[in-house]
Amino acid sequence: MLNKKVVDKKSIVYNYVYLMKKIAYLVFSILLLSAGHFLALKLGMYEGNVWIDIPLHFFGGVILGTAWLWFMQRQNMQQFFGSPSGLFVGLSVAAFALFGSFVWELFELAFSTWAEEYAHAVKWYSLSASDALTDMLAGLTGGAVVAVACKENLFIIAEE
Repeated sequence: MLNKKVVDKKSIVYNYVYLMKKIAYLVFSILLLSAGHFLALKLGMYEGNVWIDIPLHFFGGVILGTAWLWFMQRQNMQQFFGSPSGLFVGLSVAAFALFGSFVWELFELAFSTWAEEYAHAVKWYSLSASDALTDMLAGLTGGAVVAVACKENLFIIAEE
């Protein structure tokens, strides 16, 4: 006889609602980050010393770290990594934030290369290599803060 898994309709609805809440949070966070950028642009906070850029990249790292943490919570960890430690999960959260920051800096480079006028209008470009590295460090720090703040969950995820 075949062993058929019974699917509970309530759990399907619960999973769908859970997923929609997470997506709504991510969309809201990205909109909030964008609003912060464009408000800073409107208020002239990018003129001179560009300090406002660092908190925005930090918040971007928080968003990426949180998204990766949620992704790892939803996956069967043993299927991909065997039995990962909490340290591995935490490092992967920070690494994903760093990777996302790196991809963003590549986007800024490409945007400023192929659409320089528009890139300068919305301030989506890096002034120098050190500026790009500082931005990536801020994103990494945001992801690391998520990993440290959620350290209890990291071990729960690793044990699942």
